[in-house]
Amino acid sequence: MKLGVFLPNWVGDVCMAIPALRSLRQNCPIETEIVAIGRPVARMVLQDQPPEKPWVDRYLVYKAKAKPPLLNRRGLVVAMRHEKFDAILLLTNSLGTAAMAALSGSPRRIGYNRDGRGWLLTDRIAVERRNGELLPVPAIQYYSKVVEAFTGQSITDFRMELHTPEVYVKQATDLFRSIGFVDSTPTLVINNNAASSIGRLVPEDILQKLCQRIVEETSYQVLLHGGPAEREQPARIVAALAHRRVQSMSEWKDLPLGLSQAILARASIVLTTDSGIRHMAVALDRPVITVYGATDPRWTVTFNEPEVAIEPTVACHPCWKDKCPLQNLSEQYQCVKQLSLDRVMEAIQSIANRN
Repeated sequence: MKLGVFLPNWVGDVCMAIPALRSLRQNCPIETEIVAIGRPVARMVLQDQPPEKPWVDRYLVYKAKAKPPLLNRRGLVVAMRHEKFDAILLLTNSLGTAAMAALSGSPRRIGYNRDGRGWLLTDRIAVERRNGELLPVPAIQYYSKVVEAFTGQSITDFRMELHTPEVYVKQATDLFRSIGFVDSTPTLVINNNAASSIGRLVPEDILQKLCQRIVEETSYQVLLHGGPAEREQPARIVAALAHRRVQSMSEWKDLPLGLSQAILARASIVLTTDSGIRHMAVALDRPVITVYGATDPRWTVTFNEPEVAIEPTVACHPCWKDKCPLQNLSEQYQCVKQLSLDRVMEAIQSIANRN
């Protein structure tokens, strides 16, 4: 049997799909070939799977408007028709992925009946609604229901997991040495990025004050995380504080996702926005403090180490809006602008005491 699985598009969502992929592998016959279908980032997240029982066997990687050799939508449909899948599971919600699955010729197409795509599916999973609105369902369980619909087996283990390639473990060690961090000092990694919404970001001045308090009130060394597009803010904070225990990844030439994963694996605490990095840290069983902005934590509940959630106190939370309904043109979202540093410091101290 050959199965295709459409994976979600974002780092965090791919992490939250791991329990579903793990269960699919466990509950399918040993000869089943599982082919993951998704964007390049999905393969990056899943690049080092358990060697004894990998969740997927191969990847079909595509981008909507890609040029060769990467597949675009049309090329993906051709490739899927060539694969002759016995079934395709859609962990995505889009009409587009359902249409590509239908055009592939696969006799079974399993996914959620929403967004006008039910007619393209053979196995339709109902979504939970109240008064026409979707009810909050943790994404981990949401993805798992698609696999349960195919295998007939209930999923009870919702823990995420990640395995870090050794090459990135070495790079993380080299990075720590280059910035003067030592293994004997606990590390607090701070991540202030979110690819899909500026409504999740902590204002720079508040983040700088927080770093100042951490080094003044604790013994942690603070590493400001950032990817290739997030070098400037961490560099400015490091320069402004000029403290040996506050450093960033900004000066490191290459910042692949695997290096971020290895950095998170070394952390004693991860303080993060609601983002893909948050879910990677949880999957690595790190103690995580998540600062929420415009998003609703009920959709992304996790089942590894208990997270500490710091939610806004403004009445309009969660709004999920692309623009803060309370802001003037020059201001950031009020929910993150009013972040209480005392609440953050209490959370850090609580984890430190627990460990």
